[in-house]
Amino acid sequence: LPEGMTSIKGNMFYQCTNLKSITIPNSVTYIGKNAFYECTSLESVTMPDSVTYIGEEAFEFCSSLTSVAFPDNGIYIGLNAFKSCTNLESVTIPANVNLERGTFSECSNLKNVILADGFTTIATGMFVNCTGLTNITIPDSVTSIGGAAFFECKSLESIIIPDGVTSIADSTFDG
Repeated sequence: LPEGMTSIKGNMFYQCTNLKSITIPNSVTYIGKNAFYECTSLESVTMPDSVTYIGEEAFEFCSSLTSVAFPDNGIYIGLNAFKSCTNLESVTIPANVNLERGTFSECSNLKNVILADGFTTIATGMFVNCTGLTNITIPDSVTSIGGAAFFECKSLESIIIPDGVTSIADSTFDG
């Protein structure tokens, strides 16, 4: 993509099933709804620090994507943005991220989640049906865990909930 481009509009690469990788230029701040929806061959995305908004379902069903790292710049990530990325194994989430419901739901191979110190809220349904998730360390900065956050995480063996957590919603560890 050319430098100077500021947004990737909704549905721009919708169902581009042969797209394998993309480097987003430093000028892009906005990735719209369904921008890469069902790009089943997409293996890697280079996310520059300039991105501050990822729309809902932007990378949903990108089943070849294996890892995601986000810039530490106050980024907003919409509803189900990475849902059903079934080969996603690793996610690093910085403190300044605002996540909507179901961000990583149904990522069945997700094994490694790093929540940065300063991260405060685990969103509702954030890891629903992440059946490969075995453990997660929640930083001391987290104060609330949303409903069904770890619903059907059948392999979850260990979780340490810090003393600062004041709210754990319904069905958080159901299944």
